[in-house]
Amino acid sequence: MSDQIFPVHFETTPLNEPAFLSIKEKDSLLMHHPKMLMVQNKMDYLTLEKKYRQEQLKPQLDLKYNFITEPVNGASANSVSWNNYTWGFEFSSPLFYQQQRNELKETKLKMEDMMMTESMLHTELALNQFTAGNNCKNSADQVTVWQNVTANYTALFQAETQLFSIGESSLFMVNSREMDMINSKLKLIEYTAQNQISEIYHYYSLAILHQQL
Repeated sequence: MSDQIFPVHFETTPLNEPAFLSIKEKDSLLMHHPKMLMVQNKMDYLTLEKKYRQEQLKPQLDLKYNFITEPVNGASANSVSWNNYTWGFEFSSPLFYQQQRNELKETKLKMEDMMMTESMLHTELALNQFTAGNNCKNSADQVTVWQNVTANYTALFQAETQLFSIGESSLFMVNSREMDMINSKLKLIEYTAQNQISEIYHYYSLAILHQQL
């Protein structure tokens, strides 16, 4: 059998974890992960709701004034004067604030729960990134190992073929060396595919597309 039966255009270069992504850059990608942004948006909404609930606890003071259309002391209604207006104040305040306090307390509890959710999500995403990066690196190391193994078995097969051509080897040994070479190439293809899959998952854990880098 000839080694020409193998896909000569099959790319077996190991895809390692992107070395150009620093820890700071990875942290930035983590904070801008879509899942993190979704939680942060919910937290922003709760922050606004908390401010609104706090405003509800404050007493309300309304200033009222009315323009007088009838002449005052013989003056024209169109003349601008403080005498042409009536002023008043209206003060209102809930008696016990019980409902408002309960609503504010509920909002604060929601914020605490969301902060815990954000912390747990951050830890989960960071762990996923770390695991995916390690898997990508380990699979790349496996590809390198099997590249060397394949190269060695190929060299042995070629040497055995030369020995056979000068009558110093047997057909059995040639076939044996060839089978070792074939199996090593199949293993190389298998580990290369695993490495490419792990690279895709690594970029997925970073929430970025390969084309964006």
